[in-house]
Amino acid sequence: MSQQGRRLQDAVLDMYLTGSLDPEARGRVESVLEGSEADRARLAELRADSEAFLVRHPPAAFVARLEPAPRGSTRRWGLLLGPALAACVAAVLVALPPRPEEAPPAYVAKGGLVLGVYRLREGTGVPVEPGETLAAGDALRFEVKAGANGYVAVLSRDGAGRVTVYHPYGGAAAVAYTPQQPVLPGSIELDGTPGAEELYALFSPEPFALAPAVEALSSGTPLESALPGAVRISRARFDKRP
Repeated sequence: MSQQGRRLQDAVLDMYLTGSLDPEARGRVESVLEGSEADRARLAELRADSEAFLVRHPPAAFVARLEPAPRGSTRRWGLLLGPALAACVAAVLVALPPRPEEAPPAYVAKGGLVLGVYRLREGTGVPVEPGETLAAGDALRFEVKAGANGYVAVLSRDGAGRVTVYHPYGGAAAVAYTPQQPVLPGSIELDGTPGAEELYALFSPEPFALAPAVEALSSGTPLESALPGAVRISRARFDKRP
């Protein structure tokens, strides 16, 4: 859809759909939506896109199990919220190995938590295979299979050591999760930072803040020691070319 007449960017609308905005920011978005037919139409498109993605790709059919060896990558895309929302929504920017079985599995995760990563191609989600090299501009979506209601987040540390909260994008806390909707709303587009990028899916039956995880990843502290004991972790790595 054309950006003409719109006041809210897709990234903000994605956060609205996922419930990732705080009450004040959500109220401001809703105020804009009330007066902007173009933004309401785009919101409906994004909601329909997420629903159609789930219909085309039932979660069980395209799971990629993750916790691979050094090969990482993905991107952080700018969240241009505008002055009205910038004060309410802060983008949190700061900066593990396959297990062999009879046949090399895709990816494995500890504690029953599974992170799926899918590259979007012409509106279709294609599972990212172990060792696959991604490129700047590739768009990714994530699936988290936890088997129970709880709270989830996805973080990234790129080849330059910068840490980003991918889901909820720029969020300060994990967001509500239900196993009936394992494919997380929204998508991210890879930037041009080359090298290995690591992904971390975090899940807990209880709410938890993300600042300790961001600090641990930035400083190289073991992630497990920085989080509450109930938090489960699944990892992924990719190589990325500019």
